[in-house]
Amino acid sequence: MEIIRLAVINSAERSASDVIEGMLEDKSDVEAFDMLIAMVNIGVEVDEQITEIVTSAWTIIEDRALWKTKYADVDVLQRVMSFQKSIGPLIRRQNQNKLRKLKEMKTITSSWKVPLQDAFPPQITPKNWSRNLLIQIAHLSKRVSQKEGCDLIQRAINVRLAGGHRNDKIVTLKDAQDVLSGLLNDGPEIPRRATDM
Repeated sequence: MEIIRLAVINSAERSASDVIEGMLEDKSDVEAFDMLIAMVNIGVEVDEQITEIVTSAWTIIEDRALWKTKYADVDVLQRVMSFQKSIGPLIRRQNQNKLRKLKEMKTITSSWKVPLQDAFPPQITPKNWSRNLLIQIAHLSKRVSQKEGCDLIQRAINVRLAGGHRNDKIVTLKDAQDVLSGLLNDGPEIPRRATDM
């Protein structure tokens, strides 16, 4: 998150690509790649969260008819807010996200024969699953058993924690991507620590 925060703060004065290039100046190609992938993943996650927040806020405005406090008609508020160009597309995207998440949950349940809430140990299970994390876990569920998937995810989490990255023990999008990358490349993409060998 710090990477994105710095990029956003500095982008008020310079273009986003100039800010990012500045952040990459002293990085090796591997470090630059890892940093850029982290930015992309965080950006996608934040975008999904912001879309959900906007959709929830608008739904409450409509459900409680809060628009009546300042507008004679909800249509007037929609025109003022440029609803068709700004909020409407976000709401449609949120609805599509919900449908996609349901589809991925069904895939996981079908492949692993357990509901999503039972697929991983509680200590690594997120409270809210992002759409992209569900997509990655669904891909994983088609390739390995539920037990093997849990073991691979736990190993990815352990490697991340040992490397000093995000210290939460909950599975992240990057953990799932690392596991899938190893499976798709026919090799263990997840680096092994000396203690694992």
